Amino acid sequence: MGSTIVTTGDRIDNDNNKPVFVIGAYRQGPVKENRVLLTTAVHPGEGVSHATGAGGEDSYLIFADGSIYFYGIVELDKGIVANCSVDYTITTDHIDVIPRHLNPGAYLRNIQCVDPTTNIEPDGLLTTTSGTAGVFAQFVEADVVVEDASKFCYANTAAGVNGAAGTMLLAEARCPLRSAYYLTDPAGGYTDIAYYW
Repeated sequence: MGSTIVTTGDRIDNDNNKPVFVIGAYRQGPVKENRVLLTTAVHPGEGVSHATGAGGEDSYLIFADGSIYFYGIVELDKGIVANCSVDYTITTDHIDVIPRHLNPGAYLRNIQCVDPTTNIEPDGLLTTTSGTAGVFAQFVEADVVVEDASKFCYANTAAGVNGAAGTMLLAEARCPLRSAYYLTDPAGGYTDIAYYW
């Protein structure tokens, strides 16, 4: 899982062959929901949302980049795919998802992320604004900028910003996960250990 500050004690490892869910709050097991998959290129450790329209609650889509409608993380089902790097099959596979609202405090592994360009700190926010659908990125707070002599707004150049300058910042809605451990900049795609909050 990359370089860490702490190398002793109880640790969670990223392992492509192990389930995404590790342990829940109060040492409880996972609460999962099984629905049909409607989009391609979805594999364990990525995020999904429900489809829109009538009956959308009965299916999953990979969440759009920057979406505030993130619902849960896809779980590994070895009865369907070999490991966390294999995509499920559209419409024929019913996949298990770990909803965030039903698993608060749960630790998860193999979370699909993109290069944060800097080191990741423990408890760092992971946002859905990553540049890739279904994948997370380290959250970068937007800068407050001067619009004119009497108004201030958020710049629209940082991850986690909702649209153009002056629109509301949706940091909380876009950051459903926190990174658990310190990681040196992995300089590319990587998997993370994270927890719901």
